[in-house]
Amino acid sequence: MRIDAFILCEDIRRELGSKFSVMGILGDGIEYHDTDADNWPKPMNFAVYIKVILENKDSIPDRFTINVLLEGEKIASVDGAIAKRDGIKTINLPISMPGLPLTSPGKLVVEFTALLENKVLINDSRSLEISARVTK
Repeated sequence: MRIDAFILCEDIRRELGSKFSVMGILGDGIEYHDTDADNWPKPMNFAVYIKVILENKDSIPDRFTINVLLEGEKIASVDGAIAKRDGIKTINLPISMPGLPLTSPGKLVVEFTALLENKVLINDSRSLEISARVTK
């Protein structure tokens, strides 16, 4: 089992033909421009797209968790079931979190874990820096 894609973005759209469109892919940081550097919290349109590839004899996870932390404090989490199907080779997880409340600048970390009966099969994380610049 391996993670083929772990994308932080602003929006994910489901398309015809079992396709996904990922919008506003985020790099290693987000800089807010504001007239007041202390104008927090800020809502953020936020989404995570994760694609897991299952290889020959991999166990198939039955659930997943996604935790979002800002400066080490959990600000959002998603816990979901994964439906088992015969012949499954990929797991696509398009998760939208509109209005994610950013309470301050700092390091935003997204943690992903796939589990089978509470045993961790795979986990990974991505991060980006949230900053603010005062503009007049």
